[in-house]
This record gives sequence, structure tokens and C-alpha cells, in this order.
Amino acid sequence: MSRAVAEAYASGAPLRLVLYEADWAYHSGKYFHSSDACDWNTEGCPALTITWGRAVADLEKAAIPSFGDQGNSITYALSFFGSGNTQTLTDTLPVGTSAPGNFELEGTSVTPTYEGGQHRLTWSDTLSVSQEVTIHYPVTITTSDRQALINIAELCEEGGEPGTATATVIANPHLTHLPLTLKNN
Repeated sequence: MSRAVAEAYASGAPLRLVLYEADWAYHSGKYFHSSDACDWNTEGCPALTITWGRAVADLEKAAIPSFGDQGNSITYALSFFGSGNTQTLTDTLPVGTSAPGNFELEGTSVTPTYEGGQHRLTWSDTLSVSQEVTIHYPVTITTSDRQALINIAELCEEGGEPGTATATVIANPHLTHLPLTLKNN
């Protein structure tokens, strides 16, 4: 139902639901009425409550700070919500960064595994719906070149579209400071 609600919202169309019962005796005690026929029974009136939030597979990634020199530490933060299905997170680190340091986990007890040859970390777990997960880990800038270190992470779940998130760090930036001028009023 969540997918139908999201699609209807995205297209600007109303969501129409149909409830039905197999052909049983009329006296079975199940009567369906639309909400516009509820003047006589407001407590028994059907209602659908929708709470909007971040989509389950939405993945967010941040790098703090977003620039630094060779030898400086950058902390990446990944956050997303559980879906009730098995989710797999893959985060390939950019060339120019070290292997990740200690992981700080919130909402999961599964620690990501790091594959040094691929310079990639992988995490997989089955979380309850809307359970928020945040994974923090530090890396060190190892390159002496001035460049953008672009990092793309991907979150996949069975039967769903993968979500991606990007974080960019500027390695060894050229910083220019402008003079400060004060004006007396």
C-alpha cells in the first residue's frame, strides 16, 4: 500500500482503494460504507491515515568536514531506515582515502565488513520497518593531489529499487582568504 500511496502522491492523482468480501451470506456482519456515508456512524467510519516521512530506501551520506589536506581525518555518516526486508549497503571508498577506522553504529548491531582489495565496505541486516540506522566511520586523506574525492554508496533491498547517496570531499584545497573591511556608519 505504501508504494500505491507514494505513486498517487507523485502523480497528483487520488488514491482509490477497493475493499470487497467473497460472496457470503448478507448477515455475516461485515458492511462497508464510504466515508461520505458516515453521518450516522462517525466512530465506525473508515479512515486511512498517511504519515509522510523519508522513504524507506532513501540513503543519506555526509562527509564532515567536506575538505582537508593530506593526513586530515574525514568522518563519513550514512543513514537510512529499515524496511522489514534484508537490506545491503555497499560503500566503495574513493582512491585517495585510507581504510575506514572504527565504526560507530546506531540502530544496528551488525558491523560493516571492509574488503581492502576493493576498498569497499559492505553491511547487510534485516531491520524492522522505519528503524533508523546510522553508521559513522573515519578515513584519512592519503593523496597529496588537489582533487575531489567522490564517494557513492548504494542501499539495496530485495524487490526494491536501489537508493544511492554521494558525498564529495575536496582534498588539499587551495584556500584564499579575503581581507576583512569594516565600515563605520
